[in-house]
Order: sequence, then structure tokens, then C-alpha cells
Amino acid sequence: QPECRCVEEDPACPVLADDDTVQAERGWSAESLRQALWSMPAAELFPEMTARVERILEEWRTKFSSRVWNRFMKIADSGAGRSNRLPKALKEFNEAAPVLAQLEQWCEERLKADLPPAALVDLCSGFGFLSMFAAELLPAAALECVYLVDREWPNKSNGSKGSFTAEHIHAHSWRVPLTTLK
Repeated sequence: QPECRCVEEDPACPVLADDDTVQAERGWSAESLRQALWSMPAAELFPEMTARVERILEEWRTKFSSRVWNRFMKIADSGAGRSNRLPKALKEFNEAAPVLAQLEQWCEERLKADLPPAALVDLCSGFGFLSMFAAELLPAAALECVYLVDREWPNKSNGSKGSFTAEHIHAHSWRVPLTTLK
């Protein structure tokens, strides 16, 4: 299934109207999402982080519009996420968990060494799940900003609309600020 790349909200978008969107809207109760999260390999390897992600997902469910939340819950279109019919947010957390664990360790070392906050750059960020999880999980005292760099982001300074929206990045207050760059 292709990812929706509509820049403006478009109720006629064929991607948003497909069966996986219906699954996102109807099939992922808080409990089914929690069960799926705890059944992933990342939960076994990183249980403390997974518990924090469970709380983050509960918060996102209430903070984001249903349109944005449904994009998070859309069935992943590749890899184990597709074969196991997991929402993109869970698939991406499962893949990013080892990197997030390394980033947590790096941030803790920076804090212990009394170093100034660093900037994190997420090259080829795509939709930005790694950055979003990093912004919520990593200590804000260790990071000044996370930069999501992707050629698909809109860029208002040069009039480029990009090929996907940054609504989910700009519609939320992040513990560590997120900035999209093209």
C-alpha cells in the first residue's frame, strides 16, 4: 500500500480511504495496540523503553487529530510490519529501538560529562518516527533540537510544498523541539 503523500487534507485521497485506514480507525483499541506493542522483539529487549512508548502512544492518541493518529496506525507497507499487519508506529518503534537505546546511553554520557545540549540530525527521516520517539524518550537537557532532513518535507522559505505534510510534526509540542528541513 502506498503512503499518503497529500500535502493538504483531501477526503477523496484513495490512500486514506483504503481498507488499512478503516483498520486504523476501527481495529486498534488501546488494548489491542498495547498487546501488539508488547508482542514485538523490542519489548523483550527494551522493556523499560517499551513501557515509556506505551505511555507516549496513549498521549499521542489524545493529542493528535484523528487524521494524524490514523496515519500512525495505518498498517505498515513493508517488512515485518506488513506481514504481521502492524501499525506503522509500532513497526517503526520496533526497528528504531536499538538506535534509541544507543542514543539514550549517549545522552546520559553527555549529561554526566556536563556537556552542552547537542543537536540530533535524522537524515532521510521520512515520516519521522525515529525523531518523534527520540524527542519523547531522550532527556531534553541533553538535546537542543532534532532536525528531520528529507527531500520530501515542505519548505516554506523557498515555496516548496514537498510531497508529504509535516502536520504531525508541527501540531504537537515535543519535549525536544523538532524541525523539518528539506
